[in-house]
Amino acid sequence: MITPATLSFTSVPSPNPTQTAAVTENGYTGSYSLKSSSCTEGSGNTSGNVATVSPSGGTVPGTLTVTAQGAGQCTFTYTDAGSQTATLTVNVTTTGIIVNGRKKHGPTVPAPPPVTPSLPTPSKPVVLPSKPQVSPAKPLSIPAPAPGATPTAPAKH
Repeated sequence: MITPATLSFTSVPSPNPTQTAAVTENGYTGSYSLKSSSCTEGSGNTSGNVATVSPSGGTVPGTLTVTAQGAGQCTFTYTDAGSQTATLTVNVTTTGIIVNGRKKHGPTVPAPPPVTPSLPTPSKPVVLPSKPQVSPAKPLSIPAPAPGATPTAPAKH
């Protein structure tokens, strides 16, 4: 048995991160060895390196050390002398720009979700006031003073 059965890495900075898993089997203290490994490269990983595991064998109980290399998934299958098998799955997700399987820039920030503006739906129809009618301005006429009259200032109220 390998515990945990799955290891996940969320980024691969330099130096590459490592995690461990325990190899145990009830009532067994013999040897184990790496039977097979299968890796699938993830997005941006062109180096073919996803993860490495060591050692390739040992005696139960044992410890496996996994080192992340690049984006993708690996499955490592170990077997004991009695042909019992145990599988360790490794998931590696990288952030940033990957060049030749190595992280070259900081993490990328996901785009924010699109914003859809919404206006409240009125419970009653909205009636806008009509545009007021403006009549053209009339010229101001001031009567001329009567002949011989003395002009006076307007009265104050």
